[in-house]
Amino acid sequence: MAPFKTIFFLLVLGSIVYVGLKVVLVYYGNYQLQDAMQTEARFALANRHTVEDIRNVVYREVRNQELPLRAEDILITFKPEGVFISANYSVPVDLRVYKFDLHFNPTSGP
Repeated sequence: MAPFKTIFFLLVLGSIVYVGLKVVLVYYGNYQLQDAMQTEARFALANRHTVEDIRNVVYREVRNQELPLRAEDILITFKPEGVFISANYSVPVDLRVYKFDLHFNPTSGP
C-alpha cells in the first residue's frame, strides 16, 4: 500500500505544481503590465509624451508578456493630477482537464 500512496502523493504534488505555474505566470504578466503602466503614468507628463507615445510604451510591455490585449484597448486619460492609464482583458487558462478565464483590469494614475 505504501508505493500506491507515494505515487498518489507525487501525482497530486505534480498537479499542484503544474496548475500553480500556469496561473502564477498569468498573474506575473499582469503585474509586469501594471508596473509598466504606473511607471509610464508617473513620468509621461515630465517626458512630454503624447497619447500615442504612452500607448506604444504600454503596448510594448503587452507584447513582451504575450497578453491578449490590443493597442486600442489601452485607455489613456490626461487629468490635471496626471495621466491615467487603464485596460481590461481576459486570459484563457487551459489546464487540459479544465479551462477558465482570468479577468484583469490593470490601472494606474495619480
